[in-house]
Amino acid sequence: AAAGTSFTTAITAYDSQGQANDLKFVFTKTGANAWSADAFDNTATNIGTVALTFDPTTGRLASSTPSPWTVTPTSPPSNWPVPITVDFGNPLVDADALTEYGGTSTASTINQNGSEAGTLQSFKISDDGVVTGVFSNGKNQAVGQIALASFNNPVGLERSGSSLFRTTANSGVPQIGIAGTGGRGSLAAGSLEMSNVDLAQEFTNLIIAQRGFQANSKVITSSDELLQDLLNLKR
Repeated sequence: AAAGTSFTTAITAYDSQGQANDLKFVFTKTGANAWSADAFDNTATNIGTVALTFDPTTGRLASSTPSPWTVTPTSPPSNWPVPITVDFGNPLVDADALTEYGGTSTASTINQNGSEAGTLQSFKISDDGVVTGVFSNGKNQAVGQIALASFNNPVGLERSGSSLFRTTANSGVPQIGIAGTGGRGSLAAGSLEMSNVDLAQEFTNLIIAQRGFQANSKVITSSDELLQDLLNLKR
């Protein structure tokens, strides 16, 4: 590019409360293998300038002044905890570092450490019980962990109905910990467990319901016969 050539790219930065602030960067060629970059906030105010020098042999970034380059938007928002640091990358170890090649300018943001506020969309559970929330802003964050308990004498637990058990002196105290450790079982997220209900109790309830239905149907039949007898008497 000829000296004086410029191009513009933009990024969206977020403050500590997830509020967005648009930043525009204007790169201008100032000489052979030399550029300057000006940062503008969403009020079109110039909030910083950096000088960039590139290696004429490899095209890699040789220096940036100042380094590190930090910019602070004016307003809004006004609650930025620290200035925004713009990192052009280390060309010796970073394949995505800013470089100067003969071609169309394509500088863009690779990543940033901020995001907008997000709401929980779904969650997933790992084998060790960690519950990871998936949020609408693309972030994944651990929100809790499911613990398991083991007993020295599991057969000493007392049935309390509905497939529930309670501890007793024979079972010992529960030893709560992470799944897969200390002899505890692991969790299988997304798997369907077979029914663990009390089949004997469920069959008993089914028979009782059936008998009740039969008795109610007999009442309806008897009532219908009485009505028929009344109609016959009238005739």
